[in-house]
Amino acid sequence: TAVASLIVPHGRATIYSANIFRGPAGRPFTSADVIAQALDWMLASRVPVINMSLAGPRNAILDRLVADALARGQTIVAAAGNGGPTAPPAYPAAVPGVVAVTAVDGALRIYRYANRSRYITVAAKGVDVVAASSAGGFAAFTGTSFATPHIAGWLARCRAAGTAANQCVARLRQSARDIGAKGFDEVYGHGYVD
Repeated sequence: TAVASLIVPHGRATIYSANIFRGPAGRPFTSADVIAQALDWMLASRVPVINMSLAGPRNAILDRLVADALARGQTIVAAAGNGGPTAPPAYPAAVPGVVAVTAVDGALRIYRYANRSRYITVAAKGVDVVAASSAGGFAAFTGTSFATPHIAGWLARCRAAGTAANQCVARLRQSARDIGAKGFDEVYGHGYVD
């Protein structure tokens, strides 16, 4: 609910939603096979931009599905992970070709639990972001999962104009405002995208 509400302001008329979580609301869980089924459905539905506000260990089946999506011209945007500065790479964000999004706060400071690595593509606001709550009303959310839909919405708007996936990703990188170390860095990637 929160992620979809963060995509809506970017002007997308249609949002496909695949619920990959199981279990109670306070302790949801998922598995690679459930994520694979959801991703396979998105591929079959020819969704041009796929937001994956999740992160976990590497999985060969998911890697293959992600590679298939990218080869078909679909764009995958994924959360960089909330394991902290020394955490290992998070997947699917670290799969080559995926747009990996990290989170910053309102002052453009990196979220303290955000992963850092060369796979980071860009940063977006993801700390205390106000979004719709599944319990009703609105709430504040924090994490790279809540920065990711901003970038997915940006890319969806670019794709809706008829622009190819690789050109949209190149435009995204070019539009990023360099923050942190000069040029590309492992904290903010190419920089901040509003």
